[in-house]
Amino acid sequence: FLRAPRVAQWQNEYGNFHYRQIKVFEGFKRLEIQGSQVYFAEAEKALLDYWYWQSGEWNPARHESMRYQNCAQLNISHLQSLAERFAFPRLSRAVHNFVPLLSARLREEQEATSL
Repeated sequence: FLRAPRVAQWQNEYGNFHYRQIKVFEGFKRLEIQGSQVYFAEAEKALLDYWYWQSGEWNPARHESMRYQNCAQLNISHLQSLAERFAFPRLSRAVHNFVPLLSARLREEQEATSL
């Protein structure tokens, strides 16, 4: 389901935090930490949220400039499915532009480990 966005910022001994209420409440894992239930975004959801909250178009050049890490843990079909639920054309284009880069990086990682 969809919610209206809300934004907050704060700082404490653990660092600086920026809170933005999410648009789509899917793509989370619920964990218990010190007796409290918390929600952690799956990697695919975290990417979509980042692309959503950053202004501008996510074209191939912009994706290339990013330092994406741990790409092997991403599930492309899950990323595409979540993007469809956002129903936001800019995110669909971002995923469309990201998938070829992701595929190339995964091939490079596989080649590097097989040497």
